[in-house]
Amino acid sequence: MGQPDPRSLRYLTYMDDPLVLWLIISVLAALAATVLLVVMKLIHRMYLRWQGARMAHYIAAIGEMVSRKLLPERPAPGWARDPLFHRALAEYRLSLVGSERGFIDDLVEYLGVLDVLVDRIGKPFRPSARLASVATFVDLATESYVDDLRGLLGDPSHHIAIHAAKGLSRLRDIPSVAPILDRAVEASPWHAARLADALVGYGPVVGPPARAWIERSIDDPQPPIKTVALAVRVLGQVSDPAAEDLLVSILASDQPQWRVAAASALGFVGGNSAATALISALSDRHWPVRARAAASLGHLAVASATDQLRPLLNDEMWWVRQNAAEAIGRLPGGTEVLVKALSGNDPFAADAALYQLTLQGAVVEAARRSRTGKPTRVDVDLLAHVGNLPIDAQPLVMGLTGLESVL
Repeated sequence: MGQPDPRSLRYLTYMDDPLVLWLIISVLAALAATVLLVVMKLIHRMYLRWQGARMAHYIAAIGEMVSRKLLPERPAPGWARDPLFHRALAEYRLSLVGSERGFIDDLVEYLGVLDVLVDRIGKPFRPSARLASVATFVDLATESYVDDLRGLLGDPSHHIAIHAAKGLSRLRDIPSVAPILDRAVEASPWHAARLADALVGYGPVVGPPARAWIERSIDDPQPPIKTVALAVRVLGQVSDPAAEDLLVSILASDQPQWRVAAASALGFVGGNSAATALISALSDRHWPVRARAAASLGHLAVASATDQLRPLLNDEMWWVRQNAAEAIGRLPGGTEVLVKALSGNDPFAADAALYQLTLQGAVVEAARRSRTGKPTRVDVDLLAHVGNLPIDAQPLVMGLTGLESVL
């Protein structure tokens, strides 16, 4: 074989040098990035420790002032403008009740903390910093700052509007209920649900203004369908007893979302007229209405509804069958109805019945009574279908000749 061409060797060496150089540069860059990351993490950890120590000092100082009920004659400069101090005040306030919480409110006003927060909220800070100021402001705001909170309901940021609604809810500001619902009309479903959560925080006092808003809205030529449904659910969650007539009328509306919400709410605030309306709703053409009506009848323990609920065990929709079975199981004689469904011709009805019998503990109770030698006829039928009989109960299933003597 011939000797290698020296020119080829020089060419290969020339081509290899840049590759080696780039490899070295890449390794050094990776090492530098790793060192930088470690340094940044260390700095961040030290910063967090510094924040924690500073917060601890603030909380200790606030605790001393609360225990002595004394406002500082010469507060340290910068307290009123330090976000950590604001956070310490908010967290400390949440742990107090009565006069001690009132002292924190006095301290906040004395130091002018809320004015500082209002000023920061009005400035074009980055969204996260502004939102942090709003969150603290909401936790510390007093009735004197209700107008500022109402103004934030119109903020372009839905997150800030939600925080403002929570603050107004904490202060039980009734005139703000309608504006909160108006804001929910233009919000996304998630944000609207959070605004509704703020309304639930009002408690029962939200009932009258929410009912008034609903009545105005449903008469509108183009009503806000989703928001009305949210408001209806709020009435149920706060258990407003005066809402029954309004909810019954909404249950008969032509809007499926409203009927579903009304059927749900009536399970918490319903009376005699609610029971009649819910039984009628069991035949609604919209299956979620049937499902919610069945669940509400179970919550209200309407004993007369068993016969109307039984056909729903054969409903084509799974949720309707399950809710009907659960409701039947809550009513007097319901266990026997569900056990009979186990031997019916509809396997889906039997599945729903067995699932609820298991969840509600009927199977366990039947097995317990069987072990003690005192099973009822319903227990025997149930355990036979479960196929999990204790040994001492098996003769009762194989041949029921001795059943009467056992019972």
